[in-house]
Amino acid sequence: MQNSFTDDTYYESCLAAKSLTDGTKREVHLLRMIFNLRLSCTSEPHGFYYEEQYCYQNFDAAWKAFEEWDGVTEPSGWSKNLQTGEYGETR
Repeated sequence: MQNSFTDDTYYESCLAAKSLTDGTKREVHLLRMIFNLRLSCTSEPHGFYYEEQYCYQNFDAAWKAFEEWDGVTEPSGWSKNLQTGEYGETR
């Protein structure tokens, strides 16, 4: 039986990825979801586990946060923090 979650499926939903410059092997991924965009930080090679995840309602805010986020401080402009369940001001 083949796994339905393949590398191709992941890379189709991953709009952008960058390595952090903090000396770790962590990466920031910008993912296209069904109803929103998600900015995530992971140390896993294919993003199966995320340390932090934030939802965005529009591409411009998500892209700006992706470019600026250092993976340490909280990114700007998010609509929901998936770790805490907290909603942001842009909801």
